[in-house]
Amino acid sequence: MFVFDDSLREELKDPEYRQAYADDYLNTYVATQIQVLREQRGFTQEKLAELIGTKQPGVSRLENVNYSAWNTETLRKIAHALGVRLRISFETYGDLLMECTSFGRRALQRPNFEQDPGIFPAEAMSYYFIGANDAPILTQTEMAGLGHESTAQIRGSSNDVLAA
Repeated sequence: MFVFDDSLREELKDPEYRQAYADDYLNTYVATQIQVLREQRGFTQEKLAELIGTKQPGVSRLENVNYSAWNTETLRKIAHALGVRLRISFETYGDLLMECTSFGRRALQRPNFEQDPGIFPAEAMSYYFIGANDAPILTQTEMAGLGHESTAQIRGSSNDVLAA
């Protein structure tokens, strides 16, 4: 069960507040996920810049939560460089409430292609239980929800959340 502040639910009933909140969340989510995935891959800003055909200050700008001039083509280049796909989707505001409760480093991480459980189920198992930084990416319960079973011991901290 998801728990969130009921005052946010009330504030989202105001159309201007709702749009501003959703826009800020989107900017924070995209910028933070770029940073998390870059770090997860062991890339510097300079390395990611080289891979997407820009300079380090450009990546720094993309990782800034106050940046809002997202370009789909740039996001595609970033996805390609990080070995993931870009997904753009229209969602409900109610979903936003639930997304906010799970926002953190662990929720933003994605396996690289070689560890993608949909493509390479056996290789992905160790990634999900041990993770890129010796921290679990998913718990055994979460793995069971994906249809994976294992008795591997989970190492690391289960409270791997991004600092504010």
